[in-house]
Amino acid sequence: MRQVAAAIGVPEAIIRKAPSADLWPGQTDEQEAGFTYHELDRLLFNTPEADRATFVDGAVGPLVAHDARYRTNLVETLEVYLAARKVAVAARRMYVHTNTLANRLERIAEIIGPFVDDPDRCLTLGLALRLRRSPRR
Repeated sequence: MRQVAAAIGVPEAIIRKAPSADLWPGQTDEQEAGFTYHELDRLLFNTPEADRATFVDGAVGPLVAHDARYRTNLVETLEVYLAARKVAVAARRMYVHTNTLANRLERIAEIIGPFVDDPDRCLTLGLALRLRRSPRR
């Protein structure tokens, strides 16, 4: 993902920066990221639909299937955590105890593999979730 960021002109300082998305409602991290969500969507949605579906399924498909089978909300937990990148903040946003959120993150990692300490993996998951919730074009 860092290669994609470099290819679209994201400054090196941003690419190497540790995640810090502790945003409040209405706040955006577009200036910090170096590109707008519109530009990101344009890049993502110029990819053929079949390739997008394969990417989403490969990244979060097992988690989506787990939620459907067991009626859990681990996909939502992952989305909230990736937006916050801090357990305490994500837990507050979901109205759950921090231990509950930490346990859910461990369960998510069991299903889709480790991600919490891997910024590239978090970016991949975030992109897949963005594509998953976006309308088909």
